[in-house]
Amino acid sequence: MKASAAVMAAKERESRRPPHIFWLGPGAFTEAWSDRPREKIQVGMRRASADEYMSARAQAAKKTDELHPPLAGHHDHPTWQETYDVVMFHYLLGHVLTLPEDVTQKLWPHIQSGDMFMPGQVTPLGSDVVSIRFSREGIDRLFFELEVLSVKDSPVRREASDEEIVEMAEAVEQKTFFSSIALPPALPGKPELLPAEAKHKRARVEQQLRKLLAYVIDIHADGYEGAAGP
Repeated sequence: MKASAAVMAAKERESRRPPHIFWLGPGAFTEAWSDRPREKIQVGMRRASADEYMSARAQAAKKTDELHPPLAGHHDHPTWQETYDVVMFHYLLGHVLTLPEDVTQKLWPHIQSGDMFMPGQVTPLGSDVVSIRFSREGIDRLFFELEVLSVKDSPVRREASDEEIVEMAEAVEQKTFFSSIALPPALPGKPELLPAEAKHKRARVEQQLRKLLAYVIDIHADGYEGAAGP
């Protein structure tokens, strides 16, 4: 009976584990946060539900309009988009960051998403935003972990076949893997990318691929995920 109870308890703990767990080092947090972790902490992450995602989008759009009154209704403006991306990211984090041992518990249950950023530099178009919880390196790391989660926990993502892995290894050995990065075709009514734009796009994709490959290498070498970040 005791053994059975122990097995049941272990299964219960496993069922509550987040689909993605990783470490954040002290450098992931801004020095402006007086209560920031001084040691690395383990963090859980889950995918946002459709309702949570739509709520984050709506909240972020409303907040960005408030920060940039002259751009309200002009959501295609680069400045509006840049601010929106930061605000949306923080609202999303409020939903998806969890305790590492329990996916149902938020990492910081008493902190609202909107409390994790504040208005920054004032410009003629309004105010940008700055994170009051995460450093630039921390934000980059969290963006990356969201990308990893979208791959590993996706119900539609396929697994690479043995043949594809061999082809990739050969391309890496022949130094053609990154130089042959494909770009998506232009959308109807949109011009083709200029050579400089295409070069920049490929460089960003290559950076993303190298980070994902480093993640694969770390898991293979360590046998587990979640090496400490910044």
